[in-house]
Amino acid sequence: MGSQPAVTNPLRVLVVDDNRDQADTTALLVRCWGFEVQVAYDGTQALEATCAYRPHVLLVDIGMPAMDGYSLARGLRGAGLTEAVLVAVTGYADEAHRRQGQEAGFDHYLVKPVEPGELQSLLALVRKARDLGQAGSDLLRATDAAGLRGADIQQLGQVRGLEDPVDLRPGVVEPQFAADCSHLPVQGDELGQPDAGHKPHLAQV
Repeated sequence: MGSQPAVTNPLRVLVVDDNRDQADTTALLVRCWGFEVQVAYDGTQALEATCAYRPHVLLVDIGMPAMDGYSLARGLRGAGLTEAVLVAVTGYADEAHRRQGQEAGFDHYLVKPVEPGELQSLLALVRKARDLGQAGSDLLRATDAAGLRGADIQQLGQVRGLEDPVDLRPGVVEPQFAADCSHLPVQGDELGQPDAGHKPHLAQV
């Protein structure tokens, strides 16, 4: 059986969430999509991990104790972390919290429960943008400004007139990871949905 080609410049993702079950599930799902991933369970761990790991994307919960997601984002941006894409993943859906997230330095704002295909599309878009240079930066800004979600993101490559359209089909799992991911959330399921084993507020912060 032939080996899979090595990924020479993988996208590095840091998941930051004080709900360990949710953080670990999200990280496993992200790994199954073919991205590198590490987990931090609070803001302090996230600061340390960012210095050592240098992630390209941070998926950050907002309602964490001691240092919330807004404070973390402000600290990272204030320390000069300008290249990484900061994504808020939170249950705070109102416009005031969205504005606060933007002011803190978040590039994207996802509301729990998050559909896995939407998150996969966004990460694939970031990976594609890294290969496109300035055109990729414009692509990311257009996504955030338009508030596009899920399948709408897939059309951006053509909308922006790129020679190589962005292929961000939700639900497509890298073949080498398929066997390990059969039990994980898929298109139509959601991340951050409370169940009998979790406190209800975990889906809201």
